[in-house]
Amino acid sequence: MKSLTRICWVSALFASFVAAQTWEAGVLGGFAVTPETSVTSPSGSASTGLKNGGTFGVFGGANDYSYIGGEASYLYRMSDLKLSSGGTEVDLAGHTQFLDFRFLVHFARREKRFRPFVAAGGGVAIYSGTGEPNAAQPLNNFVALTNTRETKPMASGAAGIKYRLTQHLGLRFEFRDYATPFPNRLIGPAPGVSLGGWLQNFEAVGGIVGVF
Repeated sequence: MKSLTRICWVSALFASFVAAQTWEAGVLGGFAVTPETSVTSPSGSASTGLKNGGTFGVFGGANDYSYIGGEASYLYRMSDLKLSSGGTEVDLAGHTQFLDFRFLVHFARREKRFRPFVAAGGGVAIYSGTGEPNAAQPLNNFVALTNTRETKPMASGAAGIKYRLTQHLGLRFEFRDYATPFPNRLIGPAPGVSLGGWLQNFEAVGGIVGVF
């Protein structure tokens, strides 16, 4: 009898927990900017990195508590590779995919219409060069832009705001920072050229949120 009572209590607690959960999912779109990285060699200096471009994706997660939540996110970014020096510019078609899990801290309770938040987490960035590389690429004494896929660990941070339109629908705007080690196989330094450090990907995105 005691076992049956315990099972009933556990079942009731589990049911109340599931009922209390609030799930959020939605789509995002926006624009991404990556600051250029300087490259130096005995012959001079150049700038390289990723071109600015559009970004879009999806996210989904649980918002179980008044102030704390968690979510997984995927963004696809148009990010051609680029290299420039002394008026000469070279590029190669490419894109980047970001996958991360983040914890969110809100500054207003779940039932409020405006909910500012910050987020932090991590994941991976998949950098891809998709164009046809040129064996006689200009400025190859600095770096080579390659048709390569390179996966890097990623740290992510964000700040934004959620705005509730109805009980089950809302809007979301945020600014994200995705930081990874520099993809130096995708953008390969020439012999004698040092290229490293971190690559910052700044994403300004907005979207529609469904609440379940």
